[in-house]
Amino acid sequence: LRDDDAIVIDIGLEFVSDLDVKIRALRIPVGIKAFSFRGTITACLRPSAPKPPFFGGMEIYFINAPELDIDFTGAADIADWQVLKGTIHDTIIKGISGAMVVPARMTVDLIADDAVTETDLRCPEPVGVLRFVLLAGKDLRADDVGFDFKKSSDPFVKVDIGQDHWESKVVHGTVCPKWTSGNVADFVVYDREQFVNIRVYDRDQMSSDDLLGEALRVPLSHFGTGSAFRQASVALTYGGGGAGRPPPPP
Repeated sequence: LRDDDAIVIDIGLEFVSDLDVKIRALRIPVGIKAFSFRGTITACLRPSAPKPPFFGGMEIYFINAPELDIDFTGAADIADWQVLKGTIHDTIIKGISGAMVVPARMTVDLIADDAVTETDLRCPEPVGVLRFVLLAGKDLRADDVGFDFKKSSDPFVKVDIGQDHWESKVVHGTVCPKWTSGNVADFVVYDREQFVNIRVYDRDQMSSDDLLGEALRVPLSHFGTGSAFRQASVALTYGGGGAGRPPPPP
């Protein structure tokens, strides 16, 4: 997207609002007292044209999904409340991502009689493909207690890039997992400024999966550029502290 034939403008957005909203969902009283929205929206003018306005079209999009915080109140049952909070948050983010996160975008055809069409603007060519191969983790948080009273976890990994999401297989009963199958994913990249979000969870059979740690907003450049394969590591955090580390390189 950021080629020599385009003018790209990045605009930081931050919206914070105090609310007093009360609804009832699934028989659970739900209140919203604050709402905040943060992200960077991009305006891209291209291709160049010999006459005013000197560009054939304008595209408006988010390179990375924006951040959304909602301060809820009023739940009686904590278990149901956590599920409901996640459902509301995820539904809003999915709606925004489906409409405005690359490759989706809003478009304006600025010169009606040129060769550039709405289809050209709405369907950009990708800049490449990131092949993600999950290998191992080390010293993850232990979130389960077995019948022998030993603490461990059943970790699996979720990776998000733009609108693409991938989930690994579960490795049972370890805080130092190794993946040998179900560990490869290909992500189409539409902008070199896209981030990679990595979250590690503990699989729970009787309740929702627990977050063990995360590495958010990791630049694509961390995983290398070009066609050469590069083994990269990321450190996980949880609650402001460390939550695991990658194994040493072979």
